[in-house]
Amino acid sequence: MDIASGLSASQNGRRMWIARLDPEGTVLWARQSTETGLHGIHSAAFDPAGDARIVGTYVGQIEIDGLVSGISEQASTFAARIAG
Repeated sequence: MDIASGLSASQNGRRMWIARLDPEGTVLWARQSTETGLHGIHSAAFDPAGDARIVGTYVGQIEIDGLVSGISEQASTFAARIAG
């Protein structure tokens, strides 16, 4: 499934993504994670500048916007700022 800007849904449900849209529904920007391990966004907020703050959990390893976490064998929490 094509989501936005070339992003695609995962075959195994492990890829998370976040996008910011304008009032007409046009994609302003979109990012997605890698598919290594299990992970998900639990909360997201956007600031007036268009940056996103996300919080979630992961098992394995997670890459968000080019930053790679350490490897975790148990559920770990992450927080990230994604520049819009």
